Amino acid sequence: MSAAEGFSVGEQGAWGEITAGLRVSRPVLVARLLELDATGALTTAHVRAGAQVGGVTVRTVWRWL
Repeated sequence: MSAAEGFSVGEQGAWGEITAGLRVSRPVLVARLLELDATGALTTAHVRAGAQVGGVTVRTVWRWL
């Protein structure tokens, strides 16, 4: 799909269409993921989704946590 269809340039993956226009700040992202972690509910899928909406790599999100 092209950028005109809702994807960012170079964006790939099943979540691309959903997250193309979304961005979340680091403090908000980390706070939410830490809440999930505190309850034992944090999964790799959460981190991947967070990385996508945060505009960073999965590795970066794990470092933040």
